[in-house]
Amino acid sequence: MKYTLPTSTGNFTLTMKALKRPLDSDHTPVKYVLTDPIGLILFEGRDFKTPDYKNPTSKKNAAELIGFLTLALGDTDSEWFDSYTPAQMEFCQSFAYEELSLYSDPTEWTTPVIIRMDTDGAPVAIFPTLPGTSDPYTFTAYSHIGQHSAACIEWYYTTRPASLEQAAPLLKELESLGYNLKVYKKFLQSFDKIRRSH
Repeated sequence: MKYTLPTSTGNFTLTMKALKRPLDSDHTPVKYVLTDPIGLILFEGRDFKTPDYKNPTSKKNAAELIGFLTLALGDTDSEWFDSYTPAQMEFCQSFAYEELSLYSDPTEWTTPVIIRMDTDGAPVAIFPTLPGTSDPYTFTAYSHIGQHSAACIEWYYTTRPASLEQAAPLLKELESLGYNLKVYKKFLQSFDKIRRSH
């Protein structure tokens, strides 16, 4: 199972694969790999185990694993970090690490999206809570061609709503990338507050 975890610095990816449960254990081991937005491996291992034999790679278990991988200095004994590489130590003190830790709460796993039609008649996905650049007034957009990009509210007002039929292929594409989406019809003021808090 592959999960896409959007942050203001890009999309992290968590890949999980259930391994064979030992005969003498009531827990299923899970192989995992966490990569950063450019594809570099941050963490990988087989030390995560769950009693959930029906769906060991579920979103609930993924959230638990994220909590395990994003323990911060002060959250646990310092010995926990003895085996961390310099790159892992640098990452665990970054803002992206703090953002990623939010995914330890399963309620954070839905990403608001608005599907609009641009002036060329192509569907575009708007992620109103995800920053587009360091400018807090921009947000992330996604299209079939060009994929992720930055956009602003002035551009948004040049677009028009997409019908369900027009939105369906783009939503399917995004879900295949690992997004867990919640579709909205309009841009809410609360989205700006969430985005600018990043």
